[in-house]
Amino acid sequence: MTDEQGRDLEFAPVEALEVTVTYTDASEGTTHKQMLESISSWPKTYDLGVDDLINLFPDEVLTRASLGLGDGFFITTDFRLQDGRFLSGWSPSLLDNSAASIYRVFVNYPVACPSYLAGTYLAECTSCPNGELTSQTVTLTSVSPGVYSISDITMDVFGGGFAVAYNVTDICNDISVAAGSRDFGTNIAMEAQAGSVVDPVTGVITMNLEYASVSCCGLAGLKVAYTLTLQN
Repeated sequence: MTDEQGRDLEFAPVEALEVTVTYTDASEGTTHKQMLESISSWPKTYDLGVDDLINLFPDEVLTRASLGLGDGFFITTDFRLQDGRFLSGWSPSLLDNSAASIYRVFVNYPVACPSYLAGTYLAECTSCPNGELTSQTVTLTSVSPGVYSISDITMDVFGGGFAVAYNVTDICNDISVAAGSRDFGTNIAMEAQAGSVVDPVTGVITMNLEYASVSCCGLAGLKVAYTLTLQN
């Protein structure tokens, strides 16, 4: 295959491989690129930890403390040819789609946190002023990575064992909740307040919840707080 000037694209000698790391800040939607190394002999093996990647960037761009869920590191190898041409390892503009995979050299490291909250829990109220049960047993069932369905989020506020299943999300020990319940939609809708967290040491989950304004049945504005302690 040749380009418009008749130059051979597949067999042009490579002068150097430029290994770069691109950091994506998910919260701001920005990207920052740094050269890791330009190498003239290969293969070469890299053993990079989180701090190695972070230290490539100035503190105003990235520190360990500012690294957040959804951020990512994208490691690519670009090709500098002996005739002066440059081929990007990620988006080679000189190649058609059928041949692009020849030059696509990349590794992607998204930032995430493991979550293992499925199980049976003892729910115990710490603030239940609306007639809720003081304690009950509930289950958390995995829906997708980091997302769980709790068998009753209300602590039986309606009485008679009327359970309201709800999806909750664990993002690096911070708990958030869906916009509405699983079976009744936003007729029963809650919002997670500050302090809704997973204790990373004990595994105890704290739920500080307020019923959203769209909720039915006089629930809007009511608050409930309870802890979940794993039983199995």
